[in-house]
Amino acid sequence: MISMSNSIPKLVHVERLRILWGDMDALGHVNNAVYLTYAEEIFDAWTTPDELKSWFGPGGFQTIEATVEARPGGRYHLVMRTPDGQRLHINGAFREVVRPSRLVYTWIWAHAPDQEMVVTVELRPLGVLQTNVRVTHEQIVDGELARYQDGWREGLARLSALLAMKK
Repeated sequence: MISMSNSIPKLVHVERLRILWGDMDALGHVNNAVYLTYAEEIFDAWTTPDELKSWFGPGGFQTIEATVEARPGGRYHLVMRTPDGQRLHINGAFREVVRPSRLVYTWIWAHAPDQEMVVTVELRPLGVLQTNVRVTHEQIVDGELARYQDGWREGLARLSALLAMKK
């Protein structure tokens, strides 16, 4: 997700990423993810600290702290531990919270407070026990798109596993 030169992550320019789950096309877009559960369960997994800690982040990373105030203007703070033991802090504020269909929030790495990104999560019921999930991560720093794609893909796979365990 971030550039790790001399163990200090750095951000430089912006790109846009839309994660729709599945196989990537040549533009970096991927197909829709369909989860076999209700939108409310996915929404809760995104906004409940204990659930968020159990899936959020790329493979090998562990979200060890999560504070979430899921309301417009509410703040969140996440701490992820990298495989080599570093702690990465993500802060932000919720711009939109529409349960159970939409979250829009800012994403700011503590080490780069002037580099604000925006994440939009859209949940659309497709029928009984089926929900389409679309994640759009905007203003990604130049050269880091692939890392964010991988991170979201791995994190969403972990979310899928968490939801499957609940069944």
